[in-house]
Amino acid sequence: PGLTLTPAQATTSRGIDILENIAEASLLGGGRVSAFKGRQQALIKQTADTLAETFGARATPVEVGQFFQGAVKQNREAFHAAAKSLYGEVDRLIPSTSTPSGMPSNLVDLRALKAEASAILKKRGALPKSLSSELGQQILTDLSNLADQTTFANAQMMRSQLLKGGRAKELADIEGGLSKKFAGVLDEAMEGAARNLSGEAAEAWRSANAFYRSGVEQFNNRFIQSLMEKAPEKVADSIFQRGGVTLIRQARAASPEEAFRQVQGAFLRKELFDPMTGDLYTGRQLHQKLFSRTGIGSESLDAGLGNDVRRKLQGLAEALEITQGRQGEGTGKMFIQLKQAGAAMEVAGGALALTQGPSATNLTIMLAPVAISRIFTNPTAIQWLTTGITLGPGTAAGSRALAQLSAFALKEMSAPRERPAVEALTP
Repeated sequence: PGLTLTPAQATTSRGIDILENIAEASLLGGGRVSAFKGRQQALIKQTADTLAETFGARATPVEVGQFFQGAVKQNREAFHAAAKSLYGEVDRLIPSTSTPSGMPSNLVDLRALKAEASAILKKRGALPKSLSSELGQQILTDLSNLADQTTFANAQMMRSQLLKGGRAKELADIEGGLSKKFAGVLDEAMEGAARNLSGEAAEAWRSANAFYRSGVEQFNNRFIQSLMEKAPEKVADSIFQRGGVTLIRQARAASPEEAFRQVQGAFLRKELFDPMTGDLYTGRQLHQKLFSRTGIGSESLDAGLGNDVRRKLQGLAEALEITQGRQGEGTGKMFIQLKQAGAAMEVAGGALALTQGPSATNLTIMLAPVAISRIFTNPTAIQWLTTGITLGPGTAAGSRALAQLSAFALKEMSAPRERPAVEALTP
């Protein structure tokens, strides 16, 4: 928004390309065109900065990764606490009828779990103390010594801890494997006990179990587990990949909104700005990184940043490509540079020799590009010129636009100019 293109940028006219080259290469008019294009680049960079800032303050990839991993861990712990509460509601709704202690009769049966743990211990036999911890000896011993029954809430808490142990990087492979194995055994025991439920207790079980299953898929899928184990600085790059729509959705679902926004911001800044210089990448580079066959692609950008941001990125890359591209014709530049070399010599020589000054032809060569540069950098004149070229002089609107442009050009040509400093033209 607010970006005005020069006529050569806005049209495909060969003649306009030549005229803009003449203005840009001229001694007196080139500065105006260069300044205009410099303002274009500054506006585009400001737009890119603003877009990146919508995703939060700048942070290093390490900070972003650590924040994301910590937030997912907190979300997962909150999920398990909520699941325990829901399973506790199942326990509350089960009638207390048959056990002498007044505990519900529909308890989770742990005898199969205990028997399996005891069988593994027996098969192993005695182990040296130095090896017992790495081989999960304590886990097996604790499980074999459990009571025969427990409540749904306690069973859920044990299942959560076993799953947590299966994810823990500090545990040996055997310990992690045992944790996962017995989490599955406990899951089957809870399912078996639930088949005896009825009424409100059965309904509460279905609600608690649906919540738990969705959370397991959300927090314990392989991709999220791999993100939690990665070096923090690699998190954002691991989430945003070409063809990685599912991975992006999983990361978004597992993390709080603020944490994912940090990841979005880190990715966006990495794609927009050169990390070494802080400069905005060129339009061609942005197109290559984002939208080419080897770039991340529109589908992943839509999933990760949203359709609106993806469209803004496309517009940004296109604006950069248009404004950074050179006009296709070099003739105008070569002509004006060669002509002005002689014209400048005459102007300088005439001033030094106190002659009557340069000829009318050479003065026109010197000053006409100034008028062209004013036309090519004036938003209203640009609009007249592009409208006239696009619609053509055969249409009423095109003819009117070209007439307005002609009046503007004559005014610019006849306007008094400051005499250039002699030293600036002296070879």
